[in-house]
Amino acid sequence: MAPSTIVFPKQGFLEYTLVKGKTSRGQRDRLVQAKKPSRKRPQTPPPSSQSTSSPVKRPRKRKRSDSTADEPRVASPSTIESGPTIGFDGFPALEDDGPNIINLDAFRGPNGTTAAGKSTHDYMHEWAEQKQSVYLSQLLRNEARMSSDCSRCNTAHKTVWKCLDCVGAGEQCRGCLRESHSHNPFHRVAKWNGHFFQPSWLWRVGVIVCLGHQGSLCPSYGTTYREMQDRCVKSNGILDDDGFNPDDPTFGATPSDSHIGSGKILTFAHTNGFHDLPIYPCQCDGAPLLDEQLLEMELYPATSTDTSTVFTFGLLNHFHLMRVDSHLSTENYCRILQRLTNFVFPEKAPDRKRELARVWQQWNHLTNLKRYGYGFKNTEEPPGKGAFALYCAACPQPGINLPEDWRSRGPLYQYYRYLVGDGNFVCNHIQIGGSQNSVRLGDGTGYMVASAEYKDHLEQTSESVEPPTCYEHRAVADKNKSKKGYDSTGLVAVACARHGCFAPCSCADMQKGERQVNMDFVMCQACQSTNAEALPGVLFAYDINCQYCVHFRDRIARGQYLSFPASLPIHFLIGLFHVHGHKEECLARFAPTYFPGAGMTSGEILESLWSQLNSAANITRSATLANRSETLDACMADINWRKLQSMAGFLIRQRKRAVEELANAEERFRQLDQTASVDQRTSWSKQMEDANKMRMSEGQTTAMDVYNPTNERIEPKIAVQIRLMREESQSNGLLGVTTWLSAGISLQELHLQIRHMAEAHYRSPTDERGLELEKKREVALRKLNELHSEALTLFPTTRLDGLLGRRISLHDVCTCEDTCICSASEVDQPWADRSHVEYTVVPLPSSFRTIPPAWTDLRHREEALRVAQANEALELLRADIGHKSYLYRANRGLATGKRERTRGYDAINSVERSMKINAQRYKLARWGLEHLDALERYPQFRPLHREHTKAVTAIYDTNKPGQRTDDLSWIWKMNVKKDSETYNYLHEVYRINWIRSISIRDRWKEELTIVTSEMEWYVRYMYFRKERAQGWAAADGVDAGQKAYAYRQANMWSSIAIHAATEFSRVGGHIGHPFRLSPRFMLPHATVITLAKLDSSSLQNLLQYASSRARAIGLTFVTNHRTFSDADRAEYIGCFSNKILVGAYVLGYAVVLHGDAITVPWALRKLGRALTQERLMDVTVLLETAGDHGYQTDELLEFYAGDWWTEFKSRTVSPTVSVAKLVEYWRTQSRSMISLGRRNILDLANLPSMTRDEIYCARRVADDALRQLELESEQAIHHLNDVEKMIIETTIVSENLRALVERFTRDRRDDLVAGNG
Repeated sequence: MAPSTIVFPKQGFLEYTLVKGKTSRGQRDRLVQAKKPSRKRPQTPPPSSQSTSSPVKRPRKRKRSDSTADEPRVASPSTIESGPTIGFDGFPALEDDGPNIINLDAFRGPNGTTAAGKSTHDYMHEWAEQKQSVYLSQLLRNEARMSSDCSRCNTAHKTVWKCLDCVGAGEQCRGCLRESHSHNPFHRVAKWNGHFFQPSWLWRVGVIVCLGHQGSLCPSYGTTYREMQDRCVKSNGILDDDGFNPDDPTFGATPSDSHIGSGKILTFAHTNGFHDLPIYPCQCDGAPLLDEQLLEMELYPATSTDTSTVFTFGLLNHFHLMRVDSHLSTENYCRILQRLTNFVFPEKAPDRKRELARVWQQWNHLTNLKRYGYGFKNTEEPPGKGAFALYCAACPQPGINLPEDWRSRGPLYQYYRYLVGDGNFVCNHIQIGGSQNSVRLGDGTGYMVASAEYKDHLEQTSESVEPPTCYEHRAVADKNKSKKGYDSTGLVAVACARHGCFAPCSCADMQKGERQVNMDFVMCQACQSTNAEALPGVLFAYDINCQYCVHFRDRIARGQYLSFPASLPIHFLIGLFHVHGHKEECLARFAPTYFPGAGMTSGEILESLWSQLNSAANITRSATLANRSETLDACMADINWRKLQSMAGFLIRQRKRAVEELANAEERFRQLDQTASVDQRTSWSKQMEDANKMRMSEGQTTAMDVYNPTNERIEPKIAVQIRLMREESQSNGLLGVTTWLSAGISLQELHLQIRHMAEAHYRSPTDERGLELEKKREVALRKLNELHSEALTLFPTTRLDGLLGRRISLHDVCTCEDTCICSASEVDQPWADRSHVEYTVVPLPSSFRTIPPAWTDLRHREEALRVAQANEALELLRADIGHKSYLYRANRGLATGKRERTRGYDAINSVERSMKINAQRYKLARWGLEHLDALERYPQFRPLHREHTKAVTAIYDTNKPGQRTDDLSWIWKMNVKKDSETYNYLHEVYRINWIRSISIRDRWKEELTIVTSEMEWYVRYMYFRKERAQGWAAADGVDAGQKAYAYRQANMWSSIAIHAATEFSRVGGHIGHPFRLSPRFMLPHATVITLAKLDSSSLQNLLQYASSRARAIGLTFVTNHRTFSDADRAEYIGCFSNKILVGAYVLGYAVVLHGDAITVPWALRKLGRALTQERLMDVTVLLETAGDHGYQTDELLEFYAGDWWTEFKSRTVSPTVSVAKLVEYWRTQSRSMISLGRRNILDLANLPSMTRDEIYCARRVADDALRQLELESEQAIHHLNDVEKMIIETTIVSENLRALVERFTRDRRDDLVAGNG
C-alpha cells in the first residue's frame, strides 16, 4: 500500500510522509528510516561529520535519574533522519530541497506528566524561582486591613470584621457581617483590634440559630429576627467598640451566660472546629421536641434530652470518610477540631471525643438503615444477617445479576462461587473490663458475624487434633497459641477471590491462633450469605487447604451452628504465593493454575485487603467491642464500595490482559506441541483429562500428580531447613538460627533478582519497571533490617558493624548457542550501582572474612543449606535447558543466533533469563561453600561455563553430524542415576512443560470467558439495585423525603450502569439488563470506507431505509411479543437495539459530513429516544412510534432482505448486525423499494396459491393486526373521553362565570337605583 503524503506550504509548516493503514516492516522502515537501537552506547559524532544524506543512529535510552527522568521529550538531531536542524517546539526545521522524511516519534508529544509537557519537578522549580517571593508578599499583605470602609455598606467603621471562610467577602462592619452570616453560623471570623486581626466568634456580632421555621425566628417569641439578634448582643454587654480580654486564652469563645433570654447556648461541632451559639427552637403548639427540630436543620444532637452538644451532618460525613478511609481515630479527629478552634491554646477548646464516638455509631447505623431501604418499611422487623453488606457486583448472584436461563448460557465453571479465606493477627483487641456490655446496633448485619451465635458455636465446638499432611506451617503450629491480655488475637475472614470484596457476615475474631473452628464458621456463613447453594459449586482458596480439607465435611456435620449443603461440590485450592511453601506435590494438587475452571486468579487477594484493614487496628484495638465491630464493618463496607466503583476499569484491564496473555500462551503451547508426536499428544491429553475429571467430580487431589515429574527429586532447601529446625529443637540448642540463616540466603537471592531487574530497567527504562524496582529494593531493605534485628536478639554479644564483610560479585553466565550475541556491556555492567541495597553484605558466616566465635556452630548449618541451594539451582537449570532444547526443535534458526523479533524469540529470551538467574543461584551457592571452606568436600559442584548450558543437540537437531562424539555436560550427570536415563529425564521435562503449558492456555481461555461474563453481571447488578430503589419510591405510604431519596439512589445506580455499559461496549463487553447487546455488533474500519463512497442523497436514502426496517421490527414485536418467552423477548430487544444503534451510527456519520443537508427520519429519532429511556419493551411506545401512519420518508416496504424478525422464534443463530450488512441490504432493495401503501393489499395476499397452514398463519397475523387496531381505538377513545371531560369542565366554568356576571350586573343596577332614590 502506498503511503499517503500530507503536504503543507513551505512557509512555516512541515511536510512529512505519514503511513496510514497496515504496512509491512520493510515498508515502514523505508518510509520513516527507523533504525533499531544499538545495544552499545554510540558516541555522538561531531557536528562536522553530520550530513543530511546519511542517517544518524538514535542513541540508546539512558538510565533515568532525578535530573533527566521528568524532562519533556524534545526531538533531537539523532531523531531526525533527514537533517540535524531543529525547528520550533522541538520539531525538525524545513529544508528547501524537498520534503523531510522524519521519525514519527517526533510527533508523539512530550513525555511529561501534563499536557504542557512539564513534570511536577518542572513546576516546582518554576514556582521556586519565579513565584515564591510574590506569593509570600501577597500572604503577608492579606494580614493587613485593606480599607476603613465596610465592603457591603461602604461606610467607615473603626472596628471591622473579616470572615476567614467566605471567599472575596472583604472586611465588614458588625451589622453587615451578622446579616451575611445569618444562614452561615459556622464560619470562622476575626476582628481588627487596631494592630491585627484577632480571632473572634459570630455570636459576638449577634448571630443566632433558629429552629422550626426554615431558619426564621418562631413567631411565638413576639419579636423580629433582627431584634432578637440585637437583644443577644446587648445582653452580653458587647458594644461596637468593645475590646478583647488579653488574659482570656479562648478569645471570648463562649458567652458569659448559658442562656440569652429563651435561647440556650449550645456547642456546635463543625468541620472547622467548635462554635458556641444561642439557639431558639420553635415554641408553637404541637412543635416537635428539641432534638427533632435539630435533625430537621441537619444538626445531630449528642443526647436526645438536655442537649448541650450538636454535630453538623457535614462533620459526621467528613468524620465517617476519615475513619473508614484514613482510619483516623476519634481522639485524633477531635484534637484537629480543637486546633482549628484555638490554634494557640487547643486544650482550651471543647473536647467531645466521647460524644463523637457515640454519635458516629448512631449515625453509621442510621445511614445503613436508610441506604438499604429499611426506612421505607412499615414493619418493625430488624435487619437480618448481612443486611447492611454490599457483596461483589461482578460475581454471579442468581436472582440479582444473572438472567433466568443462566444455566444454559456458557460453561458452568464461570458460575462457581470463588472464595478465599485467611487469618490476620494485626487487628487484635485488648481485653477491657465492661466492654462486653456495650450496645451493638447492627450485630451481624454487616461483615462481622453475629456475636451471640458465634459465641455459642465456640462453646459447643472443640478444635480437633489432626496429624500434619504437609510441612508444619505457622497457621497449624500456632493455632492453639493464645496472647495474654487480649480477648481477640486477630481476625479470620472470607472474601471474593476474584475481585477482593468481603463476603457478608463472614469475618470473626480469633481467640488463639488460626483454628479450624474459626474458619469453619466464617466459611459456612460466607456460603450462606452469598447464596452459594444456588450455584454449581464452590472454589475455596486457603493457605493450608492441604490440611484443612481433610475432614471438612465431618467437622461440618458435627457442628451445631455449621451448615454446608451436602450436595454442593466444594474444591479446595491454595494461593499461588503460599503454595510454593508447601510440599512439591501440593503445587499440582492445589494451585489454581492447574484446576479446570479457576481462570487466572492467584487466590491471594485477601492479603491486599488485610493491608488496607491493618491500619484500622490502631483505632479499634482499645475500643469497646461494639464500637470495634461496627468500625470494622464500616471499613470493610468502604473497601467493598471502592472496589465497586473501580470494578469497571479493573474488568476492562483484566480482559485486555486476558486477550494478550491468551495469545502468548497459545503461541508458547504451539511451539511445544508442534514437536510432539501423535502418540505423545494422545497419551498426555488422556492423562490430563483423567486427572481433571477425578479432581473435579471425585475431589481426588492425588490424581493431579501427573502434573509433577515422576523421576527422583533432590532434597529441596525447605526440606533441609525443616530437618535442621527439628535438630535444633531436639538438641535444646539456640532456636531460630536455621530460620535466620535461611532468611539470609533468601535475601541474597532477592538481591540477585533485583540486579537483573536493574539491568532490564537500564536496557529499556519505563516508569512501571522503575516503580517495581524501587518496591523490590524497599522489600530487600526491610528484610535486611529484620535480619540485623534478629541477629542482635540471637547473638547479643556479636557486633556486626565491626566485622569485615565480602561483597558478592557474580557475572552472568552466557547462555548463547553457536554464536555469542551478548553485548560487551554485560561484562561491564554499567547498571550496577554499588550504593544500592542489592550490593549490601548480608550477615551470614560465609559473608565475613573472620567468623565471630558465637557463629562457629553455624557453619555446618549454612553448609547444608548451601548444598540444597546448589542442587535446587542445577535442577531448575536442567529443566530450563530441556525446555530450551524443545523450543529450538520447533525453530532451529533460534539456535544459530539468527533470532528475529518473533514470539519464538521472546520465548527463548524468557527461558534464558530464567537460566541466568538459576546459574547465578548456583554460583552463589558455590561462593558460600567456598568461603565456608567446604567446597572441597563437594567435588560434584564444578564451575559453570557457557558450554555447560547449551541445549541438547540430540533433541533439536537429530541429523547434526558429530553427535556420536558429543558428550553431555556434567550437570546432566548429577542426581541422574545413569547417563542412559538422561533422555528419559528430558522426555519427562518435555511432558511436564507440555501439560503445564496447555493448562496455562486453558486457564487464560477461562479467564477471558469469565471476565466477559462479569462485565454483563456487573451492569445487571446495577440495574437490579436501581429497580429496587425505584420499588421503594413506589411503595405505599411513602412520603416526599423517602421518595426523593429513593429516586436519588436509583439515579446513582443507573449512572454507574450506564457508565460501565459504555466503557464495556468499547472493548466488546456485554451491556446487560434490560437487554443484552449482541457481541456481533461491530463497526470495522471498512465501514468508514463503505460509507465514504456515498453522497448526501444516498446517505439520506440509507437512513430512511434503516428507519423503515426499525419500524417493521417494532411492529412485529407488538404483534408477536405475547408468544415470546422472557429469554426470546430479551434477545429480540437486544437485536432491535443493535439495529437502532447502527442507524444512529450512520446518522452521526452523515451529519458530520453533510450537516443540515441530512434530515433525521422521525421514526429513527423516536426509537432512539425510546432506547436511551429503556422503553423498547413498552408496547404503547412502539405503537405511538412505529405504528404512526403519518411518516412519508420511511414507509413500510413489501419485504426486507435479511428479515430475521419474521421467523424469529425458529432462529438458531442470532443475526449479525453491522453497518456493512445494512448497506448490503439497502443496495439489494434499492431498485424495488415499493411501499405497501402503493400496492393493493389483496394483490399481496395471493390467496389461491396459499396453503391451509399459510392461511391459518395469515389469520393469526390478521388477528394480531386487529388487536393492534383495537389498542389504537382504545387510545383514541381514552383521548376523546379526556377531551369530553375538559369540555364539560369548561362548560361548568363558563356557566359559573356567566352567573357571576349576571349577579354583579344586578347588584350594580340595584345600587344605582338606591342612589337615585
